[in-house]
Amino acid sequence: MENFVYFGYDKFDAFMNMAIDDTIRNLSEKTQQSFVRFYDFERPSLILAYVEHPSDVIAGHADGYDITRRLSNGSVILCDERTLAYSIVAPRNRYDLTTMHETFGARIGRSIKELIRQDEVAIGEHFSVRVNNRTIAGHGQRAGPSVLYHGVLAVRPWDMKKIAASIRLRQGEYQFIQSLPGISDYVENPDKGALAAQLLDGITNKSHAPISDELRRSIMADAAQKADFYKSEDWIEFGPYHDRPDTRHLLEKRAGLGFCFADFITPENVKTKI
Repeated sequence: MENFVYFGYDKFDAFMNMAIDDTIRNLSEKTQQSFVRFYDFERPSLILAYVEHPSDVIAGHADGYDITRRLSNGSVILCDERTLAYSIVAPRNRYDLTTMHETFGARIGRSIKELIRQDEVAIGEHFSVRVNNRTIAGHGQRAGPSVLYHGVLAVRPWDMKKIAASIRLRQGEYQFIQSLPGISDYVENPDKGALAAQLLDGITNKSHAPISDELRRSIMADAAQKADFYKSEDWIEFGPYHDRPDTRHLLEKRAGLGFCFADFITPENVKTKI
């Protein structure tokens, strides 16, 4: 049975959270270790997809928010006190992108089902975990030196005032997002620490060990240097084209994508029932 290195449950700013994932991706390839971590955001954060035009964040209406770009595709997501984020990183020779969602989405779905005790829990073919046909957790993934599968779970329903003010929504999205559930719809006053512990056991099949202090310090030091990149204007404005001015126009094709959990306003196909 695979043993995961558990990085911990932390709270950092958006730039450091992205930088830690990036650092662990490179480390996993070198050490052949698999990692899992849970995290919150110090301030409300708008996380653009890897290839997405920054106009999907409404300029001038995101004061007090951190804004950056992640390594996976999709569209912009709001991370705040209502959400719980997590990342799973593993060597490429152990998993690939065709199995990550089938494997870990199902494990997360089973953990959620055990917690909320609802019959209708499923994973959708486009990286969601759904309860009664409504998305409660969404995921993205990326290959590279290792494979990254990361997600955001709605612990409480989305703050529509924040979303409508800061994200350029498409027609029908406001009503769709307003209908999406949070864990609090099924569990009174859910504790995020306890929820992280339950998901950790599910994701790893209870096979995990805490990271050593030395390794954690090393990752944090490397990530602190990378965080400057994730807050740089070129990365936020141009993403994968930050060092390729001749191709930056390609980003314009990825404008108007709306809110990440509303990528599919009509219900997506079920991949696996839990």
